[in-house]
Amino acid sequence: MRDLFLFLFLEVLAAINAAVSFSYLATHGRLLSIFVASSGFLLVGAVIIYKTWKNPRKFKMASFWMGHVHMWVTSVPMVVHRLLDLNFTSESILGVPVSQFHAFAQYVYYGLMVATVFDISVEVLRKKK
Repeated sequence: MRDLFLFLFLEVLAAINAAVSFSYLATHGRLLSIFVASSGFLLVGAVIIYKTWKNPRKFKMASFWMGHVHMWVTSVPMVVHRLLDLNFTSESILGVPVSQFHAFAQYVYYGLMVATVFDISVEVLRKKK
């Protein structure tokens, strides 16, 4: 259960990190703010995947599945796209308009947070039995 609280802490921290980096660091360079924000999201995905992979109940954990979706479907493609398009001229990621892809990534991230809270709830109920 300690891992699940770590996931939730990191998820909240990464969201705050992104908000701060884009509001403050954007004045110091867009590339720096993208690097700082994306590092937080990639770290969240990596920690969740690594920690849940060791759990024998991983296939029953919502955070395991949403961690993979967050990492491989939204975070990695967005970071790779941003690194390959340093001039920010591209209007789409994997054929999806950037604004729509970013909105989808936000919903996936909210889903990841909900999945983590759900897994915490399941663990609390299991401990009560």
